[in-house]
Amino acid sequence: MTADIDLANVTVALLTVVTVLGLTATAAGGAVATTPGDVSAQQQVTDSGSAALWGWWDDDDDEDDDSPWWEDDSPWWEDDDDDTDDGDSGDDDSGDGDDDDTDDGDDDSSWWDDSPWWDDGDDDDSDDSDDGDSDDGDSGDNETADPAPAAFQLSGVASNSPVTEGETLTVDATVENTGNDSGTQTVDFAVDGFSDSQSVTLDAGASTTVTFEWTTQDGDAGSYTATIESANDTATTDVTVESPAPEPTPASFDVSVASTNSPVTEGEALEVTATVTNTGEQDGTQTVELASSGSTLDSQDVTLAAGASQQVTLSWTTGSGDAGSYDLTVSSANASATASVTVEAPAAPASFGVSVTGSNSPVTEGETLTVDATVENTGEQSDTQTVDLDVGGGVQDSQEVTLGAGESQTITLSWTTGSGDAGDYTATVSSADDSATTSVTVDEPAAPANFGVSADSSNSPVTAGEALDVTATITNDGEQSGTQTIELNVAGGVQDSQSVSLGAGESQTITLSWQTAEGDAGDYTATVSSDDASSQTAVTVEAATTIPSNFTTVVEDGYIQLGTGTEAYRINLTECPNGEAPSSDVQCQTATATVDSETGNFTIASEDLDFGTTVNVDVIGEIAVQMNAPNGLTGTADWESGDVTLNGELKVFASDFGSECGATTTISATTGTEGPLTGSTFNVSDRSPAAGTLVDSTYSVPAVTGCPTDYTALGLNVNDLANSQLGLPSDSGNNRLVMDLHMEYEE
Repeated sequence: MTADIDLANVTVALLTVVTVLGLTATAAGGAVATTPGDVSAQQQVTDSGSAALWGWWDDDDDEDDDSPWWEDDSPWWEDDDDDTDDGDSGDDDSGDGDDDDTDDGDDDSSWWDDSPWWDDGDDDDSDDSDDGDSDDGDSGDNETADPAPAAFQLSGVASNSPVTEGETLTVDATVENTGNDSGTQTVDFAVDGFSDSQSVTLDAGASTTVTFEWTTQDGDAGSYTATIESANDTATTDVTVESPAPEPTPASFDVSVASTNSPVTEGEALEVTATVTNTGEQDGTQTVELASSGSTLDSQDVTLAAGASQQVTLSWTTGSGDAGSYDLTVSSANASATASVTVEAPAAPASFGVSVTGSNSPVTEGETLTVDATVENTGEQSDTQTVDLDVGGGVQDSQEVTLGAGESQTITLSWTTGSGDAGDYTATVSSADDSATTSVTVDEPAAPANFGVSADSSNSPVTAGEALDVTATITNDGEQSGTQTIELNVAGGVQDSQSVSLGAGESQTITLSWQTAEGDAGDYTATVSSDDASSQTAVTVEAATTIPSNFTTVVEDGYIQLGTGTEAYRINLTECPNGEAPSSDVQCQTATATVDSETGNFTIASEDLDFGTTVNVDVIGEIAVQMNAPNGLTGTADWESGDVTLNGELKVFASDFGSECGATTTISATTGTEGPLTGSTFNVSDRSPAAGTLVDSTYSVPAVTGCPTDYTALGLNVNDLANSQLGLPSDSGNNRLVMDLHMEYEE
């Protein structure tokens, strides 16, 4: 390829691009040359001796820039004449616009010498005269490079080895032209004296696959090296030719005896099982025979593949007079085997002996009489016979029995007796060969079962909605066992029943129940009865207790005693007999409680408490005393028994000095016994107004606080004075609370 390039124009174009962009070049050692936009170049040399440059030609001075791009000694521009410039002593560029490095005909540059880029097509190594450049008189014509010749390389050698003598061995290889020119070569193939060749033409860089074949012959068996060769390369591969397999041997049937059913009895079939194996290398079919003393007894055709085996069973049906020992022969066309067998004479016939081993005598009319017997076959042959039970002149039962020689079996035969069968009998058990007897008795029937009843106890009284239980004893006074249904009848109907089975003279205690409901309250007679007798007991169902939604209570009378002082410091509660104020100027102490419908417990909010009229207590003269429950009160109530508790904080304070002047105590009053006090329960069963007493002697009272400490002109400390006179603080057991209460309900 040739090209004409105006170097001056190329240079100007490159400088223009560099000038516009203002690029910076960095040398290998880090030094930088910068173009400010003019044509001149800067050069700096790094510490390592490398040059970093900007500029592509001389910078118009007479200094030697040593540019590797333009220096005559550069491999880029050397013109392959010689290394001596034409008068230039190292200063390649004089700066006068004239490149005065006239080549002396020696271009060492590998870029310009014979380059297909610059070759001008002639064979002259001297440069042509370039346009205006007086380098060497070269005018810019270029030289044509000689392309590298074709080179055929071999790879990817493969074969179908191993093959058998007479088969064709194939060997493949890839041929690639790695040269720069097309070419044609002969590719040769050789193996064990056989050779072949192919002409292959390939363009530069092209490849193809060649295949060689060698048709092997008898005697070619062996291992070889197959060689494929081009003018430039050789490749080999190991191949193998194998000898052909020998012809298979013909079928040969070997015979061995696996088993027999010897001994057999005359008349039975004697069987011989033999294993037949084809030890040859070919399939085959042969007749396998069973013979005795040269006489064929049975035969069977057998077909087997090479190496296969099969079991065959040959038989001889023996007959009368064949008893004896024999050597039977099983044979094929190639082999035989012997089996020693025995044919026995017939055994003695079966004989069933019978013996009675027991019975359930005596029985009562209507019951089943059973007789046990053992039947044994004392003969030498198996058999089946019918064994009968004869009682009272007739066969009452029979059973088929099958026994082998010497075997025995126990059987049970039965007779279901009936009315009028009472008496003594001889029971006979018989087979076809033997019989045995035993004495049995059938009794007249005993007195029938009779179930007496005794109602022993109950859980009366119960509340409506609860189960009423009645316990009774049932006794069978008869002579026979029996089963009867025992019933509980209350309130005009059967409320429960139970099946009871009893033997003669036996008894059993049972419990029958009636699940009462709301509205069943009342007095009843509960009757427990069998088929034969009955017994009664009185029971009561009480009305169910309901829990009220709320109630109102009024203090009828009572007191609160604080401290260890005298009874003068007992605070008496306002008296309201039957829950009513005795006069209009008396305010009763009342409370309204809300009841939990599930638990029956109640709460009294502080706003639902009214502690009534103020009580005057003589402490410092008469002081007005009041009470309250700042957090309300809680309580429990048993709405059947009338037991009640009341819990919470009570504050007693001197209202003259404000609600903070006083003492707060925690009470737990109850209708039960509390220390020296006893509170009575409430009558709540009929939900009419009820009365009861709550008491508490276990609470403690703290010291009075919150009162004036500088009272009157005397400067009295009311706290100290009150505590001193009342005996506060006061421990548990020194204080008393008694409240007679009147309670009214709301359902």
